[in-house]
Amino acid sequence: MDTVMPAESGPSNAGYAAGAFAPQDRHSEQLAERGLCHYMTQVATGLGLGMEAAYWDMACTATAYLPLEARLPGVPNCDVALTWDGTHGWAIGVEYGSEPGLLVLGYLGESVLPSPRTVVDFVERALTGEGQVQWSRPQLPTADVSGRLAEYAPPPTT
Repeated sequence: MDTVMPAESGPSNAGYAAGAFAPQDRHSEQLAERGLCHYMTQVATGLGLGMEAAYWDMACTATAYLPLEARLPGVPNCDVALTWDGTHGWAIGVEYGSEPGLLVLGYLGESVLPSPRTVVDFVERALTGEGQVQWSRPQLPTADVSGRLAEYAPPPTT
């Protein structure tokens, strides 16, 4: 099982490191960050959650974290959370002990950026123990994650 270390809480205005997620200009960077926030909001809403404890970060690689209010079968005393990154997509896991980090129990593995409904279905299946999760960390196509995130950005308000 993998362990995922949480990033700092809240939206980040940090610059991007060189790599697959680096947008070409500041406008693209802002669109990708707004898109990630909106995408996370859609997932949280689909799960009946608020964004109070969620966080996302666009520094180096796009990442996100969303704590769940439910428990997983077999580990009822552990807090459950979703993580997402622009390389491996969504994962579900449990927080354990007093150390920061998440013990990943499974990956969605379908796509780096599946629809919010697909993520909600994945969580519902995992929480009921009715669905299969991918145990190994997937290597998913990551082409233009920033551009795909930007598509989730709501139109600017005037």
